[in-house]
Amino acid sequence: MITVEFLRDLYAHMEWADARVWAAAPPATPPDDILRNTLLHIYIVQRAFLYVWTNRPFRLHSINV
Repeated sequence: MITVEFLRDLYAHMEWADARVWAAAPPATPPDDILRNTLLHIYIVQRAFLYVWTNRPFRLHSINV
């Protein structure tokens, strides 16, 4: 059974994992479009999940990147 506590733990883990990924992502010169697009996709999917979970309207253009 999925509980609010389980979702909070999952979200806390996601936050930790995101921090590890962003810390490991090298600064790219010139920019690495594949890496950027992959990280952007992860960010958008996570933001969409959060909006659904908190019952907020989700519009792609409302995401600040």
